[in-house]
Amino acid sequence: MEIAFPNLGWILPPVSETAILLLEDSLELGALTMDVLNKAGYGSVRHVVNNEDAIAALEDEGFDLCIFDLRLQGVTCEAAMDAALDQDIPVILTSGNSFEVPVRSKGYVFVEKPTARERLAKAIEEALDGTGFRNR
Repeated sequence: MEIAFPNLGWILPPVSETAILLLEDSLELGALTMDVLNKAGYGSVRHVVNNEDAIAALEDEGFDLCIFDLRLQGVTCEAAMDAALDQDIPVILTSGNSFEVPVRSKGYVFVEKPTARERLAKAIEEALDGTGFRNR
């Protein structure tokens, strides 16, 4: 099955075998991001809202990719990011402030918010093939 975006004039092949963990403390933004990912063919997306839930999900489930909001209610996603990177799972970091990216990160793809659908798709491609990593 292909996913069509008639208003945009393009069709994406399904890539639903890619399991994505989304860490976003905003329920509204998390739901919107999940909707965009689902429409792009990523059918296996799990949304969590804090580091603890992300780490638990990483321990219990297999993920191919993580998309983490850098700022979470006064803390950063560094604990969850470290847990993902320890398992060699690529990470996409999102933030409205690029200067906040943790310097000691082992590897990630950075996407500034707000994020266009096309930029998110490119970041997913870069994270999965390793071409977009910083500090690796």
